[in-house]
Amino acid sequence: MTLAALVCACVLGLVAGGPVAGLQDAGAADSEGATGTGDAVSEFVDLTAVSEGERAAAEIRGAVRDAAARRVAAAQAGDAEALAGLMAAEEAMISRAVEVQLAGSELDTAQFEHRESLDEFREARQDLNTHLATLYTIGPIRTVDVVGDVDGDVVVAVLSRKVLLESVFAGAEKRMLDAFLATEIDVDIRSMAAERRAAEDEMRALRQSRVAASADVAEASAILDALAALPDDVVFPIAGDHNFIDTFLAPRMYGSADAHRHQGTDVFAAEGTPLVAMERGIVVRIGQIRLGGNRFWLIGESGARYYYAHLSGFAEIEEGQFVEAGTVVGYVGNTGNARTTPPHLHIQVHPDGGRAVNPYPLLRQLADRDAGLIEAGGTALGALPPA
Repeated sequence: MTLAALVCACVLGLVAGGPVAGLQDAGAADSEGATGTGDAVSEFVDLTAVSEGERAAAEIRGAVRDAAARRVAAAQAGDAEALAGLMAAEEAMISRAVEVQLAGSELDTAQFEHRESLDEFREARQDLNTHLATLYTIGPIRTVDVVGDVDGDVVVAVLSRKVLLESVFAGAEKRMLDAFLATEIDVDIRSMAAERRAAEDEMRALRQSRVAASADVAEASAILDALAALPDDVVFPIAGDHNFIDTFLAPRMYGSADAHRHQGTDVFAAEGTPLVAMERGIVVRIGQIRLGGNRFWLIGESGARYYYAHLSGFAEIEEGQFVEAGTVVGYVGNTGNARTTPPHLHIQVHPDGGRAVNPYPLLRQLADRDAGLIEAGGTALGALPPA
C-alpha cells in the first residue's frame, strides 16, 4: 500500500462519516458558544467539565495512537510483502541462472564434440582421397591368365596386393562414414543454441522483475519510514512558547447581546507564532466571522473536530485539504472580538463532532508531554524544523 493510498483511505473514511455536516451541530461554536447570560457556573459544573474533558482527552489520544499503529502495521505488512516479492524474484533468477549455465556448458561440450567429429570426418575423407589418388597412379588390378610358365610368387604377390588394397579402401570408407554419422547423430546444435537464447531472454525478464521488486521494496521502505516519522499522538496546536489556563465556561461579553460562556481555551503566544494541526485530518470552513475573526475547523482522524479562532492569517491551506498532524495551518493573532486582547489562539474540541468539551485537560497533557521530551534532550512532538 502506498502513502497516497493510506491518505486516501483516511480521507474517504472521514467523508463517509459525514463530518462536514456534523460541524453544523456545533451550532454557536463559531460565536464561542452563546448560551445566555443568567446562569452562574457552579463548582459542580466546573468539576464535571474537567472530568468530561479528561475523558475526552483519553479517548481522542487513544484513537489517534490506534490509527497511527494501524498505519505503521499496514506499512510493515506492505514492506514484508515487497521483501518477499524481491526474495522470490531473486530465487527465480538464481534458479534460472543455474539452468542457463548448465545449458551453456552442454552447448559448449556439444559444439566441441561436433568440431572434433568434423575434423575426424575431414581427415577420413582426405585419407580416402589419398588412397584413390594412389589407385589412379598404379592403375587397376586385373586377373592374369596363365600362359606358359608363370612365376607362382608373382601371382601370389598380385593377389595379395589386390586383397590389401580392397581392405585399405574398405577401412577408409568405413572410417569416413562413421565420422560423417558422428557429425549428425545426437547432436542438434541449432536446437540447443535456440534453447540457450530463450533461456537468456527469460533471464533478462527475470532481471527486470528483480529490478521492479527492488523498487517496490524501496517504495515500501520509504512509506514505512515516512509513517514512522509522523506523530503518533495528538500535537499541541501552537509551535512555540505559550501559556494558558482553564477558562472553559467562563463568562464572556456579559452585558452585551453577544454574552456567552467560554466554550474553549485561550492559548496565548506571540503574534505570528505558527499554529499546527493537532491531528491528521481535513481543514474546512476556512474564512472570517464577526466574533471568531479568521477561523477554520479541523476534522481529525479520531472523529474529533477542532475549532481554531482569532488567527492573524492562514497558512497555504485550502478548503477540504488533507493535512498531517503538525502541519502549519495558520498564525496566532487577535482578530474578531479578540482585537482588544493579547494575541492568542481560541481552541475548541468537539469529540465526534458533538458539543464542545473542556480542552484544558488535553492541552495540559500535551504540554506536559512535550516539556518532558524537551527536558530529556528531545523535541516537542510534531516540532517544526529550525528556521
